[in-house]
This record gives sequence, C-alpha cells and structure tokens, in this order.
Amino acid sequence: MKIEIDRSMTEVVEIEGVVATMDTSKPKYDFSIEFNSYYQVLLKQITFILGDQNKAEDIVQDTLIKYYYTDKHTISHPKAWLIKVAVNSSYNYLRSEKNRKQREEKNIIFPSSINIEEVVIKKEQGQIVKDAISLLPERDKLLILLKYTGYSYTEIAQTLDIEEASVGTMLARAKKKFKEILLDKKGSELNAY
Repeated sequence: MKIEIDRSMTEVVEIEGVVATMDTSKPKYDFSIEFNSYYQVLLKQITFILGDQNKAEDIVQDTLIKYYYTDKHTISHPKAWLIKVAVNSSYNYLRSEKNRKQREEKNIIFPSSINIEEVVIKKEQGQIVKDAISLLPERDKLLILLKYTGYSYTEIAQTLDIEEASVGTMLARAKKKFKEILLDKKGSELNAY
C-alpha cells in the first residue's frame, strides 16, 4: 500500500510540474487533494474499460489535466464530469486501436501451432459484445459500467445526476436492452452462415 501511495504522490508532483510549466498566467492552487480523491476511482474504471492499466493511467492523467484547466464554476458534479471525460477518451482510444488492429491483421501470418478457428471464434465473440455495448445509449453504457466497477446506487445516481430511486429500474432496463442487442447480434451472426 505504501508503494501505491508513493507512486500516486510522485504522479501528482509530475502532473503539477507539467501543468505549472504549461500556463503561468493561471493562479496556482493545490491540485494534489483533488488528484488524490479522483485518481484511483478513475483508474479503476478506465482500466476496467481498456483492460490495460498503463494506457488507463495515461487517459486518467490527461483527464485530470483537462479538469485542472477547466473553469470549475461550470462543473456542477466534478466526479461525474471526470468520469464522462475519461470514459469518452477511453472509447475514442478503443476505436482508434480497433482501426489500427484491423490494418495490422491484414498482414498477419499465423504459425501452424495456433488453432486459427479458436482464435477467430474468440475474437468474434468479443467483438459481438463490444458492438452490443456500443449500440446502447450513452446513459445505459455508463449505468452498466458504473455498476460493474463497484459503484453503489447512491454513487451511480450522483455521477449520472439521476434520482437514486430510479437507478435500479434504469439499470434493469439497460441490462435488458444489452441482452436484446446481444441476442440479436448473435442471431444475425448465426444466420450469416
């Protein structure tokens, strides 16, 4: 735990150093308190989305730098704003990675020891799930993401600026939509053969 705190503090100092050199006209304030209160929460969520902690750290740091430069009076819920910016940045990254991988896959030659059929099936299944999630409305994506990264209904309600009593119903509807889209996609994939 000590190493994680030391690493986090080192990152705070690095970000403050970068931010301080970027804009000298902005009055300085102690960003470390806000950094420490949001960094781990954002990192957990973005790592869940990306599956890559190193890239998640980059996105979280970029998000916190954007937050530093944003007029705080225009943000009514900082945590929700940060999550939305970080999630959108993550999806942008995933889209660009998908395009890069598609370009690279055109030139891949598989060794004979790899069962190509298994690789293709796993890839197709993962892609079906990603496609199904991408077809959900933004609020439904965030509901599912927040629920499965450990947020309580109270935290979800605050983050999405909705009534806490509505979270369960909205989450159930989001799951139902996801399941319908997923079943529809799987059905259309089976009909293609």
